[in-house]
Amino acid sequence: MILDPRFSIIIPVYNGEEYLKETLTSIQKQTYLNWECVVVDDGSRDSSVNIAELFALHDTRFKIFQRPASLPKGANSCRNFGFDQITGDFVNWFDADDYMLPQFIETKMQAFKNNVKLVISSGFFTNELLENKKPMHVFQTQELYTDYFLWKLKLTTASVALKKSFLTDKSLFDNTLEKSQEFEFFTRLFVDLSSESYRIIEKELFLYRSHPSSKTSLNQGYNESFKESEAFAILVNLERSVRFSNIKVANSAYRLLINLLHKAIANNHNSNVEVIYRGLKDNLKATRRGVIASHILRIMIKCNKLFNINFLPWDKLLKKINVY
Repeated sequence: MILDPRFSIIIPVYNGEEYLKETLTSIQKQTYLNWECVVVDDGSRDSSVNIAELFALHDTRFKIFQRPASLPKGANSCRNFGFDQITGDFVNWFDADDYMLPQFIETKMQAFKNNVKLVISSGFFTNELLENKKPMHVFQTQELYTDYFLWKLKLTTASVALKKSFLTDKSLFDNTLEKSQEFEFFTRLFVDLSSESYRIIEKELFLYRSHPSSKTSLNQGYNESFKESEAFAILVNLERSVRFSNIKVANSAYRLLINLLHKAIANNHNSNVEVIYRGLKDNLKATRRGVIASHILRIMIKCNKLFNINFLPWDKLLKKINVY
């Protein structure tokens, strides 16, 4: 008897007792049976490990690990460590507070045909009670990288299933980032992917939970480490889009960075001001309009140090320039 290929799910967890049982139960109810779920605990101080171990006691498809002390703390380390533990040919990272609908795995596996390297599905944005469902905007596209960067395609970590073999020679999640890690990872994978290499499923297959302790909620204020991570991820894509002559992404990245620069100045986040300005300067020299924008930026930063002109809408004026 030939078994269906194994599908691996990797879940990092830290103090996730409130939702973890519901998440693991949703995996247990999958119509596709040959799966494994690797749960990597990041040093939880609540009952998360006990909950996961109880599932593993009754279902050997659940495997529980502790992040090794030698690895940096954080979900990214857990995701990468979990990848080294899987035995499946296909992998999908998942969050400890999200919920799989019953045909999540089966539907994705059916789309892995020929040379398909990754499968993207839609889902629902919900509140903490998995209510008020709003479909993610996912559609067929020949420009996966561009549409994802421009946030026309609404993807989360759970959206993307991948062939393990596609990832074996690639860096996974960046351990230095505290935010935008999925964005940095997926843009890196998508940038030169041919349309034959991926499939898009518009059907909603999971529930993405938003709640007060989520990073999306925490980012409503000014969080320096989050903003530094955002700046890094966007700067990488600015350089990448210039190299690949992707004008849409280049101009969008420029405008996003101007916005981050304006906020960094307003919040006296001087290290991020320097990083963003140097990154813009290095990449804007490719065009005459970019050089002009770079000179204006330098003047604005100097003037703001002397006279605090950040109340003026200079960022809006600079964002109107198509520098590429």
